[in-house]
Amino acid sequence: MPVSVAKKLESMRSAFFWGGVEGNRKMAWIKWDHVQASKEKCGLDLGSIVSFNVALMLKWKWRFFNYGGLVWVQVINSLYGNKGGFGGFKKVASGDSPWARLIALDKKLDASGVIRQNVLRWKVRSGHDTLFWLDNWVGENTLAEVYPRRQLEGGVSAAQMEELVFKLVNEKCIDGQDYWQWGINSDGQYTVSSTRQWIDDKVLPTVGRATRWCSWVLKKVKIFVWRVLWNRLPTRDLLISRGINVDSDLCPLCNIENESVNHVLGSYEVASSIWRLVLRWLQIHATMSLGPENVFQWLDEVKVHKDKKKVIEVIVCTTLWAIWRLRNDSVHEVRVLRKNLLFDFIQEFSFCWCNSRQNKFRILWVNWLQHPLLAL
Repeated sequence: MPVSVAKKLESMRSAFFWGGVEGNRKMAWIKWDHVQASKEKCGLDLGSIVSFNVALMLKWKWRFFNYGGLVWVQVINSLYGNKGGFGGFKKVASGDSPWARLIALDKKLDASGVIRQNVLRWKVRSGHDTLFWLDNWVGENTLAEVYPRRQLEGGVSAAQMEELVFKLVNEKCIDGQDYWQWGINSDGQYTVSSTRQWIDDKVLPTVGRATRWCSWVLKKVKIFVWRVLWNRLPTRDLLISRGINVDSDLCPLCNIENESVNHVLGSYEVASSIWRLVLRWLQIHATMSLGPENVFQWLDEVKVHKDKKKVIEVIVCTTLWAIWRLRNDSVHEVRVLRKNLLFDFIQEFSFCWCNSRQNKFRILWVNWLQHPLLAL
C-alpha cells in the first residue's frame, strides 16, 4: 500500500473517531498512534492500517511455504529462485512486482527487528522432508550457516563439532509430516490479527500503564474513562492551553474555581456530594480525596472479591459519566439530566449494566438499592 494512501485512510479513521464529518474536522485530543496502540500500552487497540496491510502481505509468504505443490508457488520459484526469493533474491525483469515488494518488505522487517525471518521455522517430525544442512530446523539459523562443513571436516574447530553434537542430542524424530511453524503464535499457525498486533506492539509507543477497560459498561463509557485518565476532556483549562478562545476559565457549574477534569469530576460541590452518596450507598468508609485518579487507585488497592470489585468499578465509571453528562447539559443548555436525579441515574444505569452485561449472576432491584455489594 502506498504511504500516501495509508496516511489518507488513517486521517479518515482519526476524523471519524473524534466525531468529525466531511468538511468539519474536530479536535484530536490524543495522538493517533497512542489511540492505535494496544490496551497494554495505554491505547484502545484500534491497530494501524499499515500493520494490517503488512500482516496481509506476510500471509502470502505463509501460504507460499505451506502449499508448495500449487502451480502459482512453482511459478514463483521459477521466477525468483530458491524458496521464492526469500532464501536469496534472484533478479528478474519485473523488479517492482508485488512479489519483489514482498521480499523487500520481509528483509526490511528482519533488518529492523520487527519480525525476524526465522519467525517462520521448519518443524521437524519424521524428518523426511527436511534438508539437514540447508533448512532452518534447529537454532536461529541453518546448520550450514553456523557450522560450515569444510571447517568441521578439516578439523579447524573441534569445539564446533562438540557443540553441534550437543545441540542435536536432544532432537528426536516422531511420526508425522514436517511442517512450517509461525513463531508468533503458540499453536504455530499464521493469523493476520495476531501478526498485526505483534507489529503494532513493536512499532507503536508505550505511554503509561495499561488501559482500564471495564467489560460491564458500554464502550462509549469505557472510552470516556480512558480519556478521563488521560486528562483529555474538553474542560476550559485544556481548551485554553490549546489556544481555543473561551469566555472564561471558570467552571460553568460553580463559577468559582477554574474548570479542570479533577474539579468537574471530583472537587466540584455537586460532584463531591454525589461521591459521598455513592460511598455511603456502597457502605465504604474511604478517606481518599475525591477525583478519578484517587478513586481508581483506591479501587486497585482495596481487598474485596473480584466480582464485588467489578461492581464497584461499574458504579465508579457510571458516576464519572453521569457527572460529566450533567456538566455538558449545563454548558450546552440542554436540561436532560437534573442534579436532584443524578444519584438515581447512577443507581439505575449501573444496575442495568451489571445485570445485562455478564452471565455469572442476577441481581434483584430491591437488593441493589439497599446494598449492591451484598446483592450478589
